[in-house]
Amino acid sequence: ENTLEQQAAGTEPAAPPRRLRNDSYLGAVTRDNVIVRAGLQNVLQVFMTQAANVFLATPSPVAPPGALSQQQLLEEQTDTCKRVLNIYRYMVMHVAMDANSWEQLLLVLLQITSLVLTKVPPKRKQETLGGFLAPALFQTLIVTWIKANLNVAVKPELWQSFMELLTRLTHWEDLIKEWAKTMETLTRVLARHVYSLDLTEAPAAGA
Repeated sequence: ENTLEQQAAGTEPAAPPRRLRNDSYLGAVTRDNVIVRAGLQNVLQVFMTQAANVFLATPSPVAPPGALSQQQLLEEQTDTCKRVLNIYRYMVMHVAMDANSWEQLLLVLLQITSLVLTKVPPKRKQETLGGFLAPALFQTLIVTWIKANLNVAVKPELWQSFMELLTRLTHWEDLIKEWAKTMETLTRVLARHVYSLDLTEAPAAGA
């Protein structure tokens, strides 16, 4: 009736107020228990995987005028990679991870180490990314492996990949040094917990 009266009076019906959001949007943000979350572990796995891309970057052989030199680019990449490794180490020591996250981190570190380090060390290490990163890579890989085994059961397939990788890289002096330090540390820990011996104490005079 109102419409007929308005037409008879020669007036237009009042337009409904313009809505800023449609029903689907309003329902999505107000409906209970329908919040979509990726989850912390999934976020960690995505981060550790995507962050590894900085290790794979290669500079263009043809640099535009005024661009950084190859050595400067290498130093910049090295610094970025070391920052990523520091984040990985922080995650290993301070972030609670489930079995899938530990496995993903181990896979990422195995892949990075395999791609960055050649079987035979370069003669001029300061001209390659692997030469710069070898000590930090080996330390991060081995420490992560130990911590992972203290928290979850690492699959035999990963152990096999770990053994094959380190066997292939035994020409790297950095690996031998890091492995020796690791064995020394584990021996001290074992002696302290099993035999109550502190191997860091100096022997008594005349003993």
